[in-house]
Amino acid sequence: MRALTLKLGDKTYSTVKITAFLSKEALKIQKESLEIAKIGKEIQNDLENLDTIEELLDKMAELNDRKAALICEVYGNQFTIDELQKNLSDEEINIEINKIILAVSGVIQKN
Repeated sequence: MRALTLKLGDKTYSTVKITAFLSKEALKIQKESLEIAKIGKEIQNDLENLDTIEELLDKMAELNDRKAALICEVYGNQFTIDELQKNLSDEEINIEINKIILAVSGVIQKN
């Protein structure tokens, strides 16, 4: 696997190893993201279903925390979840998750 890098503020972090445990978590996060998107699309026109919307928002918040935790673990906990979330937008965190998913799925091959 080619090294992954992440820039937070003035520092750049890198990793060359994603364990099987972290790979499994990355794939679970990807699957749950797709499930949330599907539910969101289904209820898009049914804004009166507040319980479902509230549940969906809770799932999204939990998933965002898991994404941040996964990124921290992949980079060997060299920074905290708070540092990550203060420096990156949700979109940037999703990009990092996608990089991890691509590395896990073998799209990024060894040098």
